Amino acid sequence: SSMVIIGFTCMRVPLILALAILFDIRDQPTDDPAIRTFPLIFGINGAKLIALLLLLCSAAFEVVFLRGLGHVAASWTILAGYAFGLVLTIRAKPKRDPFYYAILVDGVMIAIPLCGWLGVVLG
Repeated sequence: SSMVIIGFTCMRVPLILALAILFDIRDQPTDDPAIRTFPLIFGINGAKLIALLLLLCSAAFEVVFLRGLGHVAASWTILAGYAFGLVLTIRAKPKRDPFYYAILVDGVMIAIPLCGWLGVVLG
């Protein structure tokens, strides 16, 4: 149904935007100043704040969606994946080991659904 599509959009778009901002932070020293990225416009801390707010919005929609489907346990376990993303966002900076962005930040897109799945299995 269209409500499911809207629900998934409300959960995933803020998540992907938040993670994209983290990659903008990584790329900030090498970006052309003419490219208007979040870190160039708002500074690194401002970009992190925007990414944190986007993650919180995504998590809130996720919790509401899962509870609406009756997956109360999953609505709690999925928050572990978002907490992982929040920690990575707070610790993001331009100079980081490539592992940080290539594995950990990209891994958030896998960690969140896995945490939700674990809650469904355990719930």
